[in-house]
Amino acid sequence: MVRKWMYLLVCTIVLATTIFTGTSLAAEPAEYDNEMDSKMVIHFIDVGEGDCTFIDFGEYEVLIDAGSNMAGETVVDYIEPYVDGSLDLVIATHVHHDHIGGMDDVLKAYDVKEIIHSGDTYNTQSYLDFYDAVLAEPNCMYTEDEDRIIDMGNGATLRIIDGIDGSENINDNSVIALLEYGVTKVLFTGDLEESGEAYYLNLLEPVQVLKVGHHGSATSSGTNFLSVVNPQIGIISAGYANNSIHPHIRAMRRLFQAETELYGTFKVGCIVMTLDGESYSLNTSQTLQYADAGIYHIIREFEGEVWK
Repeated sequence: MVRKWMYLLVCTIVLATTIFTGTSLAAEPAEYDNEMDSKMVIHFIDVGEGDCTFIDFGEYEVLIDAGSNMAGETVVDYIEPYVDGSLDLVIATHVHHDHIGGMDDVLKAYDVKEIIHSGDTYNTQSYLDFYDAVLAEPNCMYTEDEDRIIDMGNGATLRIIDGIDGSENINDNSVIALLEYGVTKVLFTGDLEESGEAYYLNLLEPVQVLKVGHHGSATSSGTNFLSVVNPQIGIISAGYANNSIHPHIRAMRRLFQAETELYGTFKVGCIVMTLDGESYSLNTSQTLQYADAGIYHIIREFEGEVWK
């Protein structure tokens, strides 16, 4: 709450421009540019082994997940230059710690108008901290995912697609969101796996950009699913040399076979995408190759230890 009052005070004193600075464990904010206010900017924030995406569209901001517990302050500091007063929407895709672990820090730092969640509960400290922060958030709607279209203004929409609720596989209960701005569509699937993807085959459509499900796990991004969404590019959020060997080489093979160009936060850090309604661009040209599969991270780390 202290951060919120400090933010309001600074905005009152500095009428034209506000500059924020701070350090981050894993992420550095992209350079702020006032000319970008008329465009949509999507930040795939490097939170290590976890997920976090921030969408900035003028005065409308959306945060999808917030990484693990260790990533909370990283996320808070990263988005600070872009948040205009309050966060319009926060999506907690599902209850696993690498997606909601840092959310309590975000909710303590910023006023949030609405939180959309999967409907699941979970008996972990990360979830309990998240839910306590939700209860403490004033004037915030806490709603379970359901079919709806959210108007972000200026022709941009965020469609929530309610496909699966109550599955024993928590990953398949992830909130699914389809962002559309002009000719560009971006699909966010949380940790949806192949078992859940099958349900959405008749609900989805081709997209330009896929936030690759479950950090590029072997159990996600199935052939049938990819044949429907047919993404031009895929963004994988994962930590280098993670214990789950994300991204998995089998998922990468399916994506490459679908002619999807891949990018990873574990390779280049934060990935920033800019959309103007007619096209999109990235802040990096470093695509992923088979040698970037998670198993090779482990091998390289092992070889490094052996030869020290």
